[in-house]
Amino acid sequence: MEYGQFCPIAKANEILGERWTLLIIRELLMGGRRYNELQRGLSQISPTMLSKRLDSLEQHGLVLKKKIPNQKGYEYFPTGSCNELLPVIKSLGEWGMRWARSNLTERDYDVELLMLYLKRSINPE
Repeated sequence: MEYGQFCPIAKANEILGERWTLLIIRELLMGGRRYNELQRGLSQISPTMLSKRLDSLEQHGLVLKKKIPNQKGYEYFPTGSCNELLPVIKSLGEWGMRWARSNLTERDYDVELLMLYLKRSINPE
């Protein structure tokens, strides 16, 4: 998706504005590293879409894909530019809590996803 504008917001949106992209970044910033972990946090995303979005994020320098030594598969790590999106993601979350909560439906409540987020937020140190 290209906007054809000399505008930093338009350029950022060309990279980040595709469906699922910000949610994948959220998962990476919350500590999801393996493909299955990312997919668990995004239960409605198709495997094809997740792969496409991860490839795009890697091409744009937001994700570093590393082969897992002595195992099958890869791990995905947020790069510096991805980590710089953390305040943006937090601000979107705060905005959503303030302005989009009334749009929640029963379908949006996912206990397994909530438990995954709680598990990720516990710091054992």
